Amino acid sequence: MTFNLTELQLSQKYKFNVNVGVGNNKFAGWLALSPERITLKIMGERNDERDCPLNFTDDVDELVCEDLNKTFILRDLKFISGQSRLLRFPPKPIGYFEKT
Repeated sequence: MTFNLTELQLSQKYKFNVNVGVGNNKFAGWLALSPERITLKIMGERNDERDCPLNFTDDVDELVCEDLNKTFILRDLKFISGQSRLLRFPPKPIGYFEKT
């Protein structure tokens, strides 16, 4: 369990459910840490009032991820995969995206 975690061991694997700050919005995500790599998946909905400005081809200088009692600052990120869909929902469609 990562809730009571006070320090990270670099030889261990961890997975956190996080909120990812992108611009003025926050999106759901998970952050996996292992000795081999750091993986962040960002998921959310898009509409006229809320959007994620990150493109699939963009490199990201810095993102801040938070769970209940920890903050992670990630730098120099590259997306390796992603998808988006349009959900037909009257009166307005809703966009959904995932980026890893």
